[in-house]
Amino acid sequence: MKVEINIKNLMLFLPLLILVLPFVSASDETSYLYEQNTTTDLKVSCFDANNSICDSGTACNITIIYPNSTQMVANQEMTYNPSYYNYSIDHTQLQPIGDYSVVMYCDGDYDGFSSFNFRVTLNGKEPPTDFTKVGFMIGFLVYLCAFIFTLFNFVGHAGKLDLVLYDLVYFYCMYFIGLAFKGFNYDYGGNAMVDRFLDLFIGIGAYTLILLPTMVYVVCMVINYLRFKKDNDRRRAEGVF
Repeated sequence: MKVEINIKNLMLFLPLLILVLPFVSASDETSYLYEQNTTTDLKVSCFDANNSICDSGTACNITIIYPNSTQMVANQEMTYNPSYYNYSIDHTQLQPIGDYSVVMYCDGDYDGFSSFNFRVTLNGKEPPTDFTKVGFMIGFLVYLCAFIFTLFNFVGHAGKLDLVLYDLVYFYCMYFIGLAFKGFNYDYGGNAMVDRFLDLFIGIGAYTLILLPTMVYVVCMVINYLRFKKDNDRRRAEGVF
């Protein structure tokens, strides 16, 4: 019981940690930021030798290199718009997280090229500071330990069929803390590894923290009711009432 109380008290630290971390902002900034696994329209301006916007007579091609230095797009034609050239990138191409290298080559009245990088992150925002990363990892490890303990706790109660409402509420809270942690990690933490693990735990938790505990609790309620009814019937038979 002492271990259980300590774990539950430790879990109270997680909501506080989640509330504090969003106020820590990242110091690094990137001009082009895109969300992982999201279809993206890359827009790039083109200017001629007189610093005027290129006209439709200028053809521009683009080459994009993945963060691991493999080629994603090789010299593909871009679409002309009056103010810019654009190239649509399918969501399946933006799975790796990191910095992508781009070379845009244009010919016509203007003959030249430009190179730049764009960054893909889990949430399309700047990567968090080291402090935020450490904070989320600590919070994740705390949740992982509490999650494993909760599973053993549930198995113990299920085996004894002594699950009470307090235990059911605790299991529900553990599940919704995982959902909240995933949401805040997506918005502020940007840690893809934590996000994948939380998806796994939330999937498992839907059964082990919500469905199964609810079923066991109902069984316990039915058993307690039958015991209570049997006890009352016995007392009536003995003339206690």
